[in-house]
Amino acid sequence: MPTMCNEADQSMKNLSYELFKDIDLSNKFFDSLRQEYSEFSVWFRKKAEAGEKAYLFHQQGIKGFLYIKLEEGVVDDVVPPIPNGKHIKIGTLKLHAHGTRLGQRFVKKIFDRALASNADDVYVNHHLQYHRRTN
Repeated sequence: MPTMCNEADQSMKNLSYELFKDIDLSNKFFDSLRQEYSEFSVWFRKKAEAGEKAYLFHQQGIKGFLYIKLEEGVVDDVVPPIPNGKHIKIGTLKLHAHGTRLGQRFVKKIFDRALASNADDVYVNHHLQYHRRTN
């Protein structure tokens, strides 16, 4: 039986910080993002061209993707606007984390970045899509 330490060590090995240009956008993991956000592929290519990075969690394929960035100044494209300062923006977060603590790992990465950057706050830019359940 693996110990908690061994599980944590293995989990750390599965998390990587990768250049967008090295991430396979055609991977089925990204299908729902492309379907829900028509400009996702264009946005992704822009990030690749700019040399941006994202966190990926691999475990028999991609199971998690997290893009965060530091912004400085006033953020006025959200309601309410965020005053002048340093902000960590959670741009994209997607998980297939059934029965794992991957969400906690990603939240830790977000707060680690905020503390290391001396950010004033963290905010989420989100896209909501509602799904109607049928029985």
